[in-house]
Amino acid sequence: TITPEGRDMMQNFYPLPGELEHTYSVYGDQDVVEAAPGVVSLGSWSERDAYSSLLLVPDTLTYMSFHFASLNRPADRHHLLWNLIRLLPFFNPHIDYAPYAWIDTYEVPINDTIVVDPLETAWDPDGDSLTLGSVYINTLHGSYTSDSTGKKIIYTAPAYSGVSDTLFYTVSDGKYTDEGMIILTITGNNPPSAVTLLDPPDYYINRDSSSVILRWSASTDPDPDTLSYLLGMSQYDGLHLMDTLLITQDTLLRVFPADLGFAPDLSITWQVRVTDGRDTSRSSGIRHFTMDSSAFNALDPEDLLPVIFSAGPNYPNPFNPMTTIPLALPDADEVTLTIFNLRGARIRRMGPFAYPAGYHQLVWDGRDEQGHNVGTGLYIGKIQTRCGHTSTLKMIHLK
Repeated sequence: TITPEGRDMMQNFYPLPGELEHTYSVYGDQDVVEAAPGVVSLGSWSERDAYSSLLLVPDTLTYMSFHFASLNRPADRHHLLWNLIRLLPFFNPHIDYAPYAWIDTYEVPINDTIVVDPLETAWDPDGDSLTLGSVYINTLHGSYTSDSTGKKIIYTAPAYSGVSDTLFYTVSDGKYTDEGMIILTITGNNPPSAVTLLDPPDYYINRDSSSVILRWSASTDPDPDTLSYLLGMSQYDGLHLMDTLLITQDTLLRVFPADLGFAPDLSITWQVRVTDGRDTSRSSGIRHFTMDSSAFNALDPEDLLPVIFSAGPNYPNPFNPMTTIPLALPDADEVTLTIFNLRGARIRRMGPFAYPAGYHQLVWDGRDEQGHNVGTGLYIGKIQTRCGHTSTLKMIHLK
């Protein structure tokens, strides 16, 4: 709103309309920003808890500049700045001016529908009646259409979040047009689909080796999320419950129950959950298997040698303070473990260690080359052998 002093001064340069006022909703809680040197303050502007100075640049006299305090959210600052840049030149009532369309932002939950009225925020300095013109977009994740009056836009969000759509539109006063923007950010989350346990069959008895491969179907997620599978195993001996949780991004896992503390000849229950970091879905059921100790001990040691090389996944994961990496070596070999951070810097090098053919373990104690405990984060473990085998692991250290 122009102050009386500002109005008197401006009357010497331009005839002013009887009322020059615009209200805009802003969020924040800051003090008034002082006027810059050489700038004459003619009024003030405020809404709720945010304040700003209305400034006149004497050597220009053609626009008002708003100096406003920093808002809390970057999105609010960006939104307000773009609209203020377009706001309120000093109008000569004897000139026909173009209308003003706005840049508006909305948050829309997944699969939700909202109705946007661009003409509600569009403004014409001359008070001319406005009509909605063309609506267009470059890339569209959701969908939109016009209502029966042709004055409003009906937008339906896609079935996934983490994206945004920008609609461009024009408004016209019959002579001039202006272009506005509607920015729609999709919020919410779709949980990943439950998995189906595939192998081994329920109540399987392992009489072949000290390990078993557990396999399940892949989960699907409409959102562009990275999925992690949480393999839970438990065993009850009548007195104590033993359980563990293993994390992988693969759809199968070789486990060594004895190394995890499970006893032979007792049923082990397993199930798989899947998470996208926000929501978690359980497997469609649970299954059981048993490690047969008598049959296992009767086997010739040569029959227990692995046929192919494998390494990992490490357990537990996440871990603190240490994690174990299972190894399966079909031949005698030398193994080296190198650990990197996400920037690619080497944190620790372990080995080479000489092993005979068979099943073995590498243990990382969560320390770097200097013996210091590493910080919380994701680390990459690269395993290399003299025979040319390689494997890469993702290990999460939590404090």
